[in-house]
Amino acid sequence: MVFVGSMAGFRGSPYNGAYNAAKAFGRIFSEGLWYEMKDFGVDVVEFVVGGMRTPAMARRGMVFGPEVADPADVAREGLAHLADGPVWVSELAGGMPVAEHLNSFPRPPIVTEAADGLRAIGLYP
Repeated sequence: MVFVGSMAGFRGSPYNGAYNAAKAFGRIFSEGLWYEMKDFGVDVVEFVVGGMRTPAMARRGMVFGPEVADPADVAREGLAHLADGPVWVSELAGGMPVAEHLNSFPRPPIVTEAADGLRAIGLYP
């Protein structure tokens, strides 16, 4: 089982609170389900991705920089790590160092950084 996660699930951000919360829920749900299903030989992984060059992001006005991944590359990586649950953070999204940073304390700088980043790529004013 593959759940598609997001770096957004590691921190709150303005104008995306419900999305961020849903992605955080998905990660926690995947972790529990991974443990419950492992004795049955069922792989469960939440594959955490970062920014991708998708039509949906283009419609939102995202400014694509060099750090934004191609969906085909992300899909290949995700399929290669099906058995690496409960959570795999895409290397194309910065990998575990980025996820660890987004999960760090104190929280105000992390949330402010998220807001500044979203504003810089044109996702909100």
